[in-house]
Amino acid sequence: MSYLTESLKIEILMMTGYGDRARTQCEVFRLFRETHPDLPPLNQGTISKIEALYREMGHVRKVPSKRQAVVDDDTKLNLLLALEENPITPARQLARDSNLNHKTVLKILKYEKKRPYKMQAVQELLEDDPDRRVLDVPLMEDLLQQQIYARGTVNSTRQKLPKFKSDKELKRGEYDWYCSNSGLSAVKWRDKRSVHLLSNYHDPSSGTEVKRKKKDGTHEQVPCRYAY
Repeated sequence: MSYLTESLKIEILMMTGYGDRARTQCEVFRLFRETHPDLPPLNQGTISKIEALYREMGHVRKVPSKRQAVVDDDTKLNLLLALEENPITPARQLARDSNLNHKTVLKILKYEKKRPYKMQAVQELLEDDPDRRVLDVPLMEDLLQQQIYARGTVNSTRQKLPKFKSDKELKRGEYDWYCSNSGLSAVKWRDKRSVHLLSNYHDPSSGTEVKRKKKDGTHEQVPCRYAY
């Protein structure tokens, strides 16, 4: 396609036609070869690209390719330091703070083998064990060491979990939480039933509210942990 000048591209569009006068690509191939026997023959991809360019841009001039942003070492270092200070910072926020394109930030993080991702463990309940959970403390610690941030529900009988308040001590919406020296947080949150949560990046004291239905049919806002 590099040999095609702007005038030749316009000529190809005119050969293609439109509406009731539109030609098939085979007819355009033949007509172009008869008109310009000294030029290389067209192919289907070339005609399709010219048509797509005209539909998108309204002209057939060559569109200059976007040059990849050049990131200096200081900017890259500041980006990595910001991520080191707060490993769970979203990539889009890093891009805004560094005045960089989002894709550029992702390329830098991929090259440096950083993972600004957070995983939500979606766990299937099995018929033979309706209370099985795949998460446990050693697994979450291993994920954290690999800079993989995860959260999810955990079986209350798992080893190495702290001793929480009993169900009777917690009313609906109340919670009990602990943090480990290894960077994990464990939360027991009381909904209709008790829910045990494990995370390696959440602040256990942070939360929001969820709507719950009361016995009389009305609704109320109940405090809820963000990790749930």
